[in-house]
Amino acid sequence: MSSQHFPRPALAKQIADDLMGKNPWSDGANGMFLTAPRRTGKSDFLRLDLLPLLEKQGLVVVYVDLWADKNRPSMAVIAEKLDEAVKKTLGMVGKAAQASGLDSINVLGVKIDTSKIGKVDGLTLHRVLELIHQQTGKKIVLMIDEAQHALTSEDGDMTLSALKSAREQMRTKDGNNLMLVLSGSHRDKLMQMLNTAATPFWGSKVQPLPTLGKPYVQSLAADLQRDHPQLLGLDANVMWEAFEQCGERPQFFKRDIVGAALASSQDAAAFTAAVKTLAKLQRERDRDGMTQIYLALAPLEQALLTHLMEMEAQFKPFNAAALAFYSQHMGEKVTAAQAQKALGNLRENDPPLVWKSLRGDYSLYDQEMAGWYAYLKGGHNWPPKRLS
Repeated sequence: MSSQHFPRPALAKQIADDLMGKNPWSDGANGMFLTAPRRTGKSDFLRLDLLPLLEKQGLVVVYVDLWADKNRPSMAVIAEKLDEAVKKTLGMVGKAAQASGLDSINVLGVKIDTSKIGKVDGLTLHRVLELIHQQTGKKIVLMIDEAQHALTSEDGDMTLSALKSAREQMRTKDGNNLMLVLSGSHRDKLMQMLNTAATPFWGSKVQPLPTLGKPYVQSLAADLQRDHPQLLGLDANVMWEAFEQCGERPQFFKRDIVGAALASSQDAAAFTAAVKTLAKLQRERDRDGMTQIYLALAPLEQALLTHLMEMEAQFKPFNAAALAFYSQHMGEKVTAAQAQKALGNLRENDPPLVWKSLRGDYSLYDQEMAGWYAYLKGGHNWPPKRLS
């Protein structure tokens, strides 16, 4: 590829139209909740396709990545980006404040201490967003990437509620002056923002963000043949199958599969054969790695993880059915206290295997493990055996 980014303008326009309420069959105007597996191009799409398009259409766009600093409170991360937006969008006042290093600026007669946005003694998220809207005359899009991290703390829960409140307060007869785009790499986690009446965005829907798909592979194949004439006639269908085997992760595919195949191939036939072999070997290594992680767990931890993968969103770790499952797996009675300790170990494992929300919902930390489980179970290779 001539660039690390593969643009998807048609998809960006479709989502922008949904967000702006131009599609009568979409609920996007009430919030876009987009999910796609990690490393499949989701964040690049948001930053490099959707964000510039929305700005071109005259909106103020604030992009926040909660994954970039998972250990900081969500409100602090969002407030920092709003601080940047205030200074960027409020003309000479903001520029002067930024140049002089001031925390406080005056906008429309209101003093904004940007270091205290969202805090008890500072302006609320709604008030700061409202001031940006009033000063610029533009609608605002707040784009929060990896939004599921907000679900793990009380601060994050309060932040999501504050965002919903701000959206409702900024709604007028002319539509939404604040629009929200929340993305996540795990559908079940993102669903916990909207699956019950107690959640901040109840009634909304999670929408899968398409992966790069065949167009990406076809474009990559064209670039390869342009830059490496010896590859003329390479089989793009084989490359597509290999890309699928690699989980449609573009950076990984280009670096570890295509790059390695280029280094060892003299013609198109040898190149496509190498791509096919390398992708298969890498997929096997990935699965073997997960198998080794599972086999390194204590028996009760294995039982809990298996039950979570089996039950998915219906997982209740300490009810009678769960305890019976663990007891059958262990061949002896398992108490709720024992199960609780094992579950804690899974959450504290390096890397973590189980994720817990503030509301007490559980999910796999890495969704790829669900695919590994389905693969082994579908092939009747469950439970896995230790590799030689």
